[in-house]
Amino acid sequence: MKANENYNLASYVNTSMDIRYSILHGWQSLPERLPSDLDIAIAPEDLKKLERRLRDNGNGELVQLLQHETSCYYFVLAVGEENCIRFIPVDTAVDYRRDGRVYFTAKELLAGRQEWNGLWVAAPEVEFAYLLVKKVSKCVLPDHQKVRLQVLHELLGEEAYSVARRLFGTRWGEHLLHWLTHSDWATFEANLPSLKRALRWEVVKRDPLNPLRYWIPEIKRVWRRWRYPTGLFVVVLGPDGAGKSTLIQHLQKNLGGAFRRTTVFHFRPSLFGRDKAGGSETNPHGKSPRPWLLSVLKIHYYLFDYVLGYLHKVRPRLVRSTLVLFDRYYDDLLVDPRRYRYDGPQWLIKLARKFIPQPGLFLILDVPEEQLLERKQEASLDEMRRQREAYRQLAMELPDAVLLDGSSPAKKVARNASEVALDYLHERYFKRRHLWFNSDLETIDWLSSILSSDHEEGHFAELDAIGKNSKAEWQTNDSFGWLKIKDGRGYLIPLKFQKAGVRALDLYNAQNSKARIAKKLLTIGLKLNMSRFLLPRVYMTIRRDVNAKENSKILLEYIKDVLKIKDLTFAISLGTPGPHRKPVIQLVAPDGKTLGYAKVGWNEATNVLVKHEAEILQQLSNVPFNSFLTPSVLYAGWWADRFICIQSCPEGKTEFAPRRLTSHYLFILKELSDFHKCQILHKESSFWKNLLQRIESIQSAYYRYVLEQGVCRVEKWLGNASLPFHMRHGDFAPWNAYKMNGKLFLFDWEYADREALGGWDLFHFIVQTLWLLEKRTPPEIYNAVLKNEMNSQFMETYLEYLGLDKDAIHILFSLYLLDRLAFYASEEKTGFHKLQHLTNLVSLCVYGKEHQ
Repeated sequence: MKANENYNLASYVNTSMDIRYSILHGWQSLPERLPSDLDIAIAPEDLKKLERRLRDNGNGELVQLLQHETSCYYFVLAVGEENCIRFIPVDTAVDYRRDGRVYFTAKELLAGRQEWNGLWVAAPEVEFAYLLVKKVSKCVLPDHQKVRLQVLHELLGEEAYSVARRLFGTRWGEHLLHWLTHSDWATFEANLPSLKRALRWEVVKRDPLNPLRYWIPEIKRVWRRWRYPTGLFVVVLGPDGAGKSTLIQHLQKNLGGAFRRTTVFHFRPSLFGRDKAGGSETNPHGKSPRPWLLSVLKIHYYLFDYVLGYLHKVRPRLVRSTLVLFDRYYDDLLVDPRRYRYDGPQWLIKLARKFIPQPGLFLILDVPEEQLLERKQEASLDEMRRQREAYRQLAMELPDAVLLDGSSPAKKVARNASEVALDYLHERYFKRRHLWFNSDLETIDWLSSILSSDHEEGHFAELDAIGKNSKAEWQTNDSFGWLKIKDGRGYLIPLKFQKAGVRALDLYNAQNSKARIAKKLLTIGLKLNMSRFLLPRVYMTIRRDVNAKENSKILLEYIKDVLKIKDLTFAISLGTPGPHRKPVIQLVAPDGKTLGYAKVGWNEATNVLVKHEAEILQQLSNVPFNSFLTPSVLYAGWWADRFICIQSCPEGKTEFAPRRLTSHYLFILKELSDFHKCQILHKESSFWKNLLQRIESIQSAYYRYVLEQGVCRVEKWLGNASLPFHMRHGDFAPWNAYKMNGKLFLFDWEYADREALGGWDLFHFIVQTLWLLEKRTPPEIYNAVLKNEMNSQFMETYLEYLGLDKDAIHILFSLYLLDRLAFYASEEKTGFHKLQHLTNLVSLCVYGKEHQ
């Protein structure tokens, strides 16, 4: 398969001539016979283009990148098909290095490349040199390579002699060609170690610093491999008879293509010997518990085994790109201590657990107790029920746990588990991507493509990039300090005017205390003109010969013309990473007064959102609300296929909006509920229809299954009931509001809906603040909403206003969560933890009601 997929890769990259690559050997038999491997060299500056093409591929997910040498990049693309998951490995190198030497640069490997049957292949002299170096370095010479070397020798003639002498020196080069000419393979192979020594020595003679160029980046790569292992540590939990062993077998088969190898452990690493209770004990509850003291000592024994066993057995395998699967794990002790004959205190298990190495992913199988009893009869029905509930609770508490319906057919369970694991790997790749690729330049290019309709007329650039351009050709129009936030957001702060730079920090609506302190310190730094020490700089450059008409190709200049203000200063929010990311431009006068904000759509999805927000704000401007204010639309229209909406800003002094649900918010919710208020059969509402359409569009079988099961249960609860619908804000949260003059100023209405589910904004506020600001777990959020751990008076007052009693909270909250999960599962490709958080909340709501 590897050869087949690399052949497909070569065909793929060849469709765009901007990626320079070359297949170095083994292409002669394509496509009739596929060699075991294809080595592909690529220009270093084109590696990022290839990665972007693989990353943006709509047919699969980029789930893995193995850097097996400093210059070698092994990408793995996962493509979901009807009956299987197919992996496309993409093995490329930007030079050839091995055993402490750099033998060829990309320039040398790509020199003279030739087109062959629609593919780019190495020139004969390059192929000859590459094969000699590779096979001598490995001290292996397969029969088919012997034939190819002789063919190349005859084809090159005298040039083959110069290649051999340059690589091995005069003496060994002549010996090598003599053996080739006379097919003296026995002597050739007997002298491979000597040839390898000569090869390594000749490299140092030509370039004494060559070993340093190998080892300095290699040390960094080795450390990075240990710090960020490319394997995956997965634990499978569940009661006896849940199907753990079967699932593990399927996972080895389904996911093996994303890793170098797979391995399975039972319960613990077993550094000090096997434990029957964690393995295949037929009657684990049949023996009596150990005495209290022995139970306590056993926990200490387990602790040492897990910690040392992880360092000695598990971690090295993860570093070597291994899929490590555990059938049961330490957490089993919390659910079923009797299985391990434990009779000590529960607090000791929980205390020791804090020191146990945690896996990347927990897969917890949930099977109805009646079905478990059919498979295993060792435990009673009550015990099965207790264990099932305990495992479900464990799944809700662990941050990287996934609850799987183990009652489904084994292949379906395995497919769901495999897709979840791939989503995890996909998100992990994006989090680690900065280790190999600098995303700053990509962000600047993205912003330039939006704010300039012609890159040749004007664009954003860092200082180094400007230095490469002719100063006579380009001029710096504006300079910015780049404030980078860990979650991927960013802000360009204008540096031309001090007051404008300080005012620009209004774009960063910091919520937690740490962020607010950092913002305050940055404000002080800007006032003291210390920005050059605090923020990297970005410049807006424009061609010097651009005339007034061409100036309108720069959006910032166009905004000046629209507003008829020539001395505007701009600050730019780069938006939140995701499918709906878009820039927001703050318009600031030189004296530091904010005049408004411009939202900029740049593709189909974001244009729809910005246009929708403009329409909503124009509609709201005609309604006299008492509890809140909204921005006014100063301008809305198209510019170079981008929709622009310029909005007013709050006038006067503003304060942070309350982070807790207060009467301010309740009054807003009441006023919004009077807007477009109606009572509709849930099946006839646009909310319900959109929910079903989103679920149908979701590619992940796992999330689609969770949502379909949830919708079925909610339908049973609702029957033919009608529900209240009314206007919603769509992202009702403290960071989209300011407090001023006793009212709240609400902005960011792009997700507003005129026919939204009653209670949607209320639940959104609670979930977002508890999850993102207070870092609460799904059970804690569930209890806060449904078990009166929040200010229940606010919710009951609001529901009473809608004509509902408090029993409606459960159904409305379930529908809100289903809507959120469907939205992100259909839109987000890199949000595993976000999706799992919502999935756990859905599970608690849907199954929690049934257990009440």
